[in-house]
Amino acid sequence: MASRLVADVMRDFEPDLDSLTLRPFDDGRFIVYRNGKVLFDKEKSGKFPKYDQDIKPKLP
Repeated sequence: MASRLVADVMRDFEPDLDSLTLRPFDDGRFIVYRNGKVLFDKEKSGKFPKYDQDIKPKLP
């Protein structure tokens, strides 16, 4: 799942990103950051992110 998310982001936005961090945790948390800002937090949403709905709209 995470590798597909990275591939989608890189395909669409690589030239415009300074940094992108996907941070999985042992306890099931999954947080996506862009340039230090949280784009998605699985713990808060209760689900794994869907690229087109949860990530892409928040990128440049």
